Amino acid sequence: MDEYSRVLRRGRWLYDGTLEKPVEIVVQNWDYYFEDGYDAEGPDLNEHGEAYYVMFDGVSRSRTFLSLDEAVDHALDILPSPVTWDDGTR
Repeated sequence: MDEYSRVLRRGRWLYDGTLEKPVEIVVQNWDYYFEDGYDAEGPDLNEHGEAYYVMFDGVSRSRTFLSLDEAVDHALDILPSPVTWDDGTR
């Protein structure tokens, strides 16, 4: 099976109330943090074989989430200002 990773949502939030910073929600069919031989329980993937991550500023990645809603909620909870999603959703 070929690995894939794609951006589902893009948005922006304000750092210190003035500087726009990017945030993205990414889905992929492999667990970024899984290391074969080290993780006895296997990769964190949902029933569709996918994992979701919040990408902050293109360089920092959240922990693994098993749904889009969980990843979005995490982004909204952890960022210090509201997120403006490019698709106009919450």
